[in-house]
Amino acid sequence: MGVAAQSIAEPMAKIGRFFQRPDYFFALRFWLATLLAWAAAFSLQLDKPYWAIMTVAVVSYPSQGMLIAKFIARLVGTVVGILMVTWLAGISLNAPWLMSLYLALWLSLCTYIAGRYSGMVTYGCALCGYTSAIVGFGISVSPTPYTLFFISQARLSEIALGLAAALLVTFALPSRLDNRLFLQAAQGNSHRMRDLFQSCLHRYVPERALFQRWYELVTGLMNAELLAANDSLSPATDNTLRRRQSRLTRRQLSSASGLLSLHSMSALLLHDSGADAGDYLNEVEKWLGPRPFPPDTAPPWPPDGLMAHRAGQHFCLTLRSCLDDAGAEAAGWAESRTGQVFAGARVFRDSHEMLLNAVRTFCSVLAGVFFWLGNDWDMGYILTVLIGISCALGAHYPAVSKLVLVVLAAVVLAVPVAYVLLFYAFISASELLPAMLAMTPVLLLAGAGKSLSPLHSYFSCVYAGVIFLINFANPMDYDFSRFANMAVAAVFSVLIVAVVFISFPKAPTGPNWYG
Repeated sequence: MGVAAQSIAEPMAKIGRFFQRPDYFFALRFWLATLLAWAAAFSLQLDKPYWAIMTVAVVSYPSQGMLIAKFIARLVGTVVGILMVTWLAGISLNAPWLMSLYLALWLSLCTYIAGRYSGMVTYGCALCGYTSAIVGFGISVSPTPYTLFFISQARLSEIALGLAAALLVTFALPSRLDNRLFLQAAQGNSHRMRDLFQSCLHRYVPERALFQRWYELVTGLMNAELLAANDSLSPATDNTLRRRQSRLTRRQLSSASGLLSLHSMSALLLHDSGADAGDYLNEVEKWLGPRPFPPDTAPPWPPDGLMAHRAGQHFCLTLRSCLDDAGAEAAGWAESRTGQVFAGARVFRDSHEMLLNAVRTFCSVLAGVFFWLGNDWDMGYILTVLIGISCALGAHYPAVSKLVLVVLAAVVLAVPVAYVLLFYAFISASELLPAMLAMTPVLLLAGAGKSLSPLHSYFSCVYAGVIFLINFANPMDYDFSRFANMAVAAVFSVLIVAVVFISFPKAPTGPNWYG
């Protein structure tokens, strides 16, 4: 009986831990921001409210600092994309093939630039490309300057409305998640620094294990710097504590390389100075101990016999310097000390693969254009728009085949969910409030799912697909043929991108580093 009870208790405990993981407070903020954007768009009689709703879905994150960073990137990318498509329309508005060619080239360039950078720069460049695709291919139905102006101003105004709704709810219901994550990362880095110190002072630690601990420390410090950047944008952060910990992180990162030299220096000391060096290293190891790093007390004073040698003096000075950089007092030092400090994330990129991604994007968009114009598909422009979005956002992912499977699985789930909501829930709702109530479970589930890191991409794709298929027009459109065309376009866009990207061989040369 006890074994049976234990076998049931373990899965139930796992289920309980799983439901503790989502950030339910973020789900509430996500729900409120979406309803606010939806209600405001309908009240202002905007033509495409789903753009405002989609904006809330895209920029909303449990991390408020990341939300603000994405707010800026989305706004700038939208403006640049609209300006670019306006210029392209001025030279090719009445020539669909030429316009499509220019848009394909622009998307390819944006994809290449997005691959050269990381973070919000990548997202901003991708947005420049697919905003031009949304507006440029969207005016193909009626290629006139008025249509260009109408779609451009609608896109910009509804993006701004969605951003304003997300930002308003963020400041109204602030969260200290960014600050907590940064402080947790800083605490973890202190433990890694202590372990690396002890490994460098130990004679019998293998070099591979030593390098692994050094790598974990450096990546942890770089991650802490990125979290500090998010924390600096959060409205609920403790700026004094964040600045002090951020300075400490920079000092620790600048001293990480010096720690590796301690290992080889300690080996030379043991060979040259004998018992004095061994005793001193043992005392330092005990001083570091299992307690929090750095210790509150001063390190052991080296014996006179050790300081009599130049190598011993150099070792003690290096050890003291590394301890000062790693210690809490270093947080109050000026950051202008001689030597390079951490200035930003370094990103692993393959320049040849990025160029191939640009070519793949160009071929994917042209394949979609041929499929659209060659078959006289009235709504085929949606296919090319989705291809542009897929390439701009997905080309810099290293595992395209896995991403294709995730997106296909998301589309397969999004189609029936959107169909049930549109043709059963919304069609029977004569007013906006009942429609919002029908959408509430989906919004809360999507918000909770976005805080689950392993499933974040899948939940985001499903929710974006639901918004796209429902379309949230003003007034609502219950045309099944339009819904079917949009669903077919979503599936074919993923398939075309998958065929083109997988067909191209990978770059033959090795990877390079870019900042």
